[in-house]
Amino acid sequence: MTGTGVQSNFSSWVAPSLTRVEKTDAPGVLSSIALFGARRETVDTQVVVQGPAGGLTNINVSATALTGPNGATIAAVERDALSEYYITVTGTASYGGGSNPPLGSGTYAER
Repeated sequence: MTGTGVQSNFSSWVAPSLTRVEKTDAPGVLSSIALFGARRETVDTQVVVQGPAGGLTNINVSATALTGPNGATIAAVERDALSEYYITVTGTASYGGGSNPPLGSGTYAER
């Protein structure tokens, strides 16, 4: 995820779509991921770029075609890239019970 001969001051890795990646998490170790889906189905994953404390500027993302079995390909133009931003929550509404309680005050990812 870095260019040849380019020194990077950031970490990058891939993570499954439902894995919560926090700003202060240690860098992951996956550099590839296998995705499976039916024709015309949407399948997603995360490519995580964790910048230095001062942040990153002037970010450019590019991708090549995805390849699969028997030479199948998905063109790069058929994919979307979304950036994630963070918001600070200073309180939560009262929790009425259940199996998915709110996380409480903190900084959370928001698309």
